[in-house]
Amino acid sequence: MDCILPEGFARRLPSLDNIIGDVRSEQEARQYFSGLSLDPAKECILIKVGSSIISRHLDSLVSALALLSRIRIYPIVVHEAVSPIDTIAQVTDASMLALTRSVLLGANLELVEALENSETRARPITSGVFEAEYLDKRQYGLVGKIKAVDLRAIKRSIAEYCIPVLVLMGETPDGQILEVNGIRELANSLQPRKIILLSEDGGVFSMDKNERISVIKIEESHAQQIHDSDREKIREYEELLNNQPGTSEIRILRPVDLVRGLFVDEVVGTTIIKSKTSTFE
Repeated sequence: MDCILPEGFARRLPSLDNIIGDVRSEQEARQYFSGLSLDPAKECILIKVGSSIISRHLDSLVSALALLSRIRIYPIVVHEAVSPIDTIAQVTDASMLALTRSVLLGANLELVEALENSETRARPITSGVFEAEYLDKRQYGLVGKIKAVDLRAIKRSIAEYCIPVLVLMGETPDGQILEVNGIRELANSLQPRKIILLSEDGGVFSMDKNERISVIKIEESHAQQIHDSDREKIREYEELLNNQPGTSEIRILRPVDLVRGLFVDEVVGTTIIKSKTSTFE
């Protein structure tokens, strides 16, 4: 699919003030962007979009991505979709995989079309990135683990000023599609400056669920009063940061806070860093 849009699309993007929200003025907002490199390779941002975001918060997500594109930053977007399967199955069979793939492809198309309608170049990448092998065919069925990540389609998309929008599905060398969770392997290959996890909650919460925790240092997380449901995710975040540079970070944000969370000094969402010696901007 060609990422170049036909002529005649009206730009329907909100102002910086409307997107950033609490920033005091557009002039103040622009000063945060003025120091950014215009080399997309130096502003590698990986965004994982949670399963409910495309269905419930598409407008906020598209507005934020459109603004990033306007300032020549092209994040790599990888998305989930609301599972069509109500029960937890022990084995993923062909019919279940086909249904899951259909939902993922539908969500991908919906996001790409919404970006294009905002005159934002986007390219759907639905295959060819994640080479996989069976995790355990007898026990889990059509579920795989990532063997290799091919970044060529992602790099071509960014080189042509398009936001790459990835479907998280693996393929064996002989073409069998497998269900995978490859965000860690993708991050290892990309070495992004920031890993953004978009969710409806927009952060990690305290034990009583009444307060969002602004910063979590992985090495000290055991001592923090973190809600049990969020604590289970800390190990996943630690594994995600393990092979990243010391200055890399994870930010958990709501879609409406994406731009502010990336570039404005005010803390929004939750930032996760490796240790007390790590730095974040």
